Amino acid sequence: MKRENSTDVAVFDEEIDTEDEDQVEIDPEKEAKREREKQLLIARLNADDHTHLITRIAHLLNRFPNTRNSDVTLMLKYWEIYSSESYKEGQAVDPKDLYQFERLTAIARARAKIQNEFRLFRADEKVRRFRKSKEEIEKEIQLSTKPEIPTLTIYCDETGKNKKYAIVGSVWILDRSEMEKIYRILNEWKRINGLGIKDEFHFTEMKKHELDLYKQFFNKVIELGSMISFKAIVFKMENSKRKIDDLLSDLHYQLVHIGIEHEAKTGRVGLPRLVNFTKDKEEGNDKLTLTKIEQHLQLQFKVNYDEELKLNMFVATESWANILLQVADLFAGSLNRFLNEKHSNYKDEFAEHVFSLLGIDAESMFVTEKDMVKIIQLE
Repeated sequence: MKRENSTDVAVFDEEIDTEDEDQVEIDPEKEAKREREKQLLIARLNADDHTHLITRIAHLLNRFPNTRNSDVTLMLKYWEIYSSESYKEGQAVDPKDLYQFERLTAIARARAKIQNEFRLFRADEKVRRFRKSKEEIEKEIQLSTKPEIPTLTIYCDETGKNKKYAIVGSVWILDRSEMEKIYRILNEWKRINGLGIKDEFHFTEMKKHELDLYKQFFNKVIELGSMISFKAIVFKMENSKRKIDDLLSDLHYQLVHIGIEHEAKTGRVGLPRLVNFTKDKEEGNDKLTLTKIEQHLQLQFKVNYDEELKLNMFVATESWANILLQVADLFAGSLNRFLNEKHSNYKDEFAEHVFSLLGIDAESMFVTEKDMVKIIQLE
């Protein structure tokens, strides 16, 4: 159940360098270092780590899109969230307190690294141009008053792509404001049960003596109730001639598209909406496959929803670093166990436990010859 992380966590302690947004870096060593730093930032972001300045800035850029377009707006939001004892929006600030607040220069440099080097949570194209013009201040004031767009967060895990049924299982967080609460509850549960952040719940690695622990963990997840939604798409691979990369791109998009349509009809999700999409980073997922999935999501959102639905963030990360990816893994693994690998042992018992908690009729998961695709949506 334990996995080690070989990434050097000290890398972000180095000084943050800014970079021109249009600069192209071709040094392979610098590119590799930058990718390691980016993945570490994403891991910390997913783990709800607020320890470092750069992770705090990433949290704000992710949660409050209007901060991406204005360093002043970003600074004020930073003070509001992380210096709340001394700073209250709309109230006068004691000049003495300014010495305790994070400086605009440090905040802007962290923002520049995230947007320019990592290409995450980028500002609008017009803003990137205006930041180099004399109209910057006026433009920032205009953009900082735009209403915030709510964020839908999706965690996906795929399985069974070389078997009879290909499955993409997912966990949806409909209200981004609930995210910190969810992480806090689940991580506190792990701590109480003697588990550390690197102790991962992974269906394929479950041992027989861990069955009760896995059941208790999923019970805790279900207690979160309306904060979490489960959705999956099942595709019958038999007689399919599709390339696996193209198939996975379509399955991920169809899962999101149909899921959003369902949530909109129930009134739980309205548009416009930003989508944060995190999937499990698997050994078989090369960079090209991930790029195809990301581009397909972006294109189909634009075609079908215009400006009403935008892909805010797409990342593939190790599941040990994100507890909700582990929940998606257990959900997808349970579906895979029943559809592709049933053996009547403790893993089947866990899958049946998951089905019982979620109210899934196992027999209804089978895809008919007419359908080829089955969508499972659980509120």
